[in-house]
Amino acid sequence: MHWDYHVAELSKKLSRANGILSKLRYNATLAACLQVYYAIFYSHLIYCCSVWGLTSEENINKLQVLQNKCVRIMTFAPYNCSADPIFIDLKLLKVREIVKLDHLKLAYDYQSNKLPEDLMSLFQLSSDVHLTNLVLNSATKNLFFIPSIRTKTYGNQSVRYYCAKLWNSIFKSGSIQINGNCKDNVQLSRIKSPHHFKNVIKKHFLHKYSLV
Repeated sequence: MHWDYHVAELSKKLSRANGILSKLRYNATLAACLQVYYAIFYSHLIYCCSVWGLTSEENINKLQVLQNKCVRIMTFAPYNCSADPIFIDLKLLKVREIVKLDHLKLAYDYQSNKLPEDLMSLFQLSSDVHLTNLVLNSATKNLFFIPSIRTKTYGNQSVRYYCAKLWNSIFKSGSIQINGNCKDNVQLSRIKSPHHFKNVIKKHFLHKYSLV
């Protein structure tokens, strides 16, 4: 599935949200506009994004253009200015990172044994796949087993493969960076709730924006 139709319909909803915000911004504070953003823009964007988010980069870019326009509208920024500093100032994630966060939450729920029983078969931990006699260290034990894929088009776009690869790329060292100070890196073992996990991942992505 390419999700072209879904993205086209989603784009219409996001465009309408931008129209509302373009009028509201003259009579509301930025804080109020952000609340409306989460209510009528972000809510549509986040809905089932762990499924449709594996669509083509072209579709993701279409949505990103609308989100860039949205943050410029809320902050009265020029239409042709870079949106990256605005995302950092407002502490908002871009489309691709919103999708990644949703996939990582799915993987975290598996780690915490909180996925529905039917979905627990989606993943396997490296420590549960006995491919080596070596003793796995604590970081490796928390990594996912990456299944083999038969085709690049189908395999890369499967939740089973994408989530495992994404999780391993972020937690390969056992901790995650949230700012420029390595001492503040957060160990996975210290994350005790889904809410805390979401905040840590969000800080990680915002830090990566600042590096760019």
